[in-house]
Amino acid sequence: MRIAVFGGSFDPVHTEHIRVAKAAIESLALDKLIVMPAHKPPHKPNKEMTSDEARLAMCRLAYGDFAKIEVSDYEIKRGGKSYTFLTCRHLRSLYKDAEIFFIVGTDMLRDFPTWKQPQDILQNVTLAVCARAEAAGWLEKERAKFLETFGCDFAVIDYNGEDVSSTKIRVLAGAGMRLTPLVDEKTEKY
Repeated sequence: MRIAVFGGSFDPVHTEHIRVAKAAIESLALDKLIVMPAHKPPHKPNKEMTSDEARLAMCRLAYGDFAKIEVSDYEIKRGGKSYTFLTCRHLRSLYKDAEIFFIVGTDMLRDFPTWKQPQDILQNVTLAVCARAEAAGWLEKERAKFLETFGCDFAVIDYNGEDVSSTKIRVLAGAGMRLTPLVDEKTEKY
């Protein structure tokens, strides 16, 4: 079984999140993709976020029509800081024989050495990287740096996404402006 975890704040979930999920299913030949909203992202310690319940509901609306995607409330129910290494350990305990990927954008790939217990993460999952508005040549440079630092490789999702800002979407929503095409219609109505 091939599984990927797509974690994040999803505040709100937007069309780029949906495109990344679709590309990951295709590129990684996934049997299942688990969307996992974070309770309290450690890299955003002072950020006020939309409630856990609302972000979870928006993810369920946005991904509800995709057969291979499930939305998990694991990190929200666990509470506290949403450390990736704990989530990856949990998933490895559930799916002992699966090949598990953890989806990150190139921005998070570059920050990965600063994450709590990155080696622990890599013992349980393979990172799957999606480019975010990257110029040609990014892959070779990042792959070499990652191999040198961690002694292993990462998978690549065949997609070079746009850099969509959730902050901008929240500002537009606060001003009562239309949010499509930045979010799907169900999320906009919610």
